Amino acid sequence: MNARSLLNMNVASGLLLSAWFGFTIWAAYAVFYGNRTHLYADNGLIENSQAVLLGIACLVYLAAAAIGKKSDKLIHLFCSVLCLSFLLREMDVEDFNLPPAVVFLGHGIGRNTMLVTAFIAIAVYAALHHSYYTETVVRFTRSRTWRLLIAGGVLLLIGGLIDRV
Repeated sequence: MNARSLLNMNVASGLLLSAWFGFTIWAAYAVFYGNRTHLYADNGLIENSQAVLLGIACLVYLAAAAIGKKSDKLIHLFCSVLCLSFLLREMDVEDFNLPPAVVFLGHGIGRNTMLVTAFIAIAVYAALHHSYYTETVVRFTRSRTWRLLIAGGVLLLIGGLIDRV
């Protein structure tokens, strides 16, 4: 990767982080000081924004798995299924006017079966190719992406605990 494309990626990342930070500050102000509790209600702006971002992340990881190097494909596929699981957790698929088969795959036992099957298939494939993926996984756990993934998981757990209160 040349310096110019790296600079463009850094600028784009900076703009996206700034937009996210600005949205977070605005939403916090609107909810805590403006008493606009509808923003974080079910199907409110914050939940819908989260669902859109999870859907985009799922598709980006899926595209990266399709066009990436062999060593990264399984990690990208895992992240795509993980984003899909978060997306399906956030959306009430049964409330939309969708065909029954789509509702079955997006809600309840159908969703759980689909996601467990996908994660088991990824784990089995990785186990069958253990010697190849061991080095890749070790390298991945030392990357910044891994640290961000762990931070996201910790924040998700904290959010789940706060949501129950």
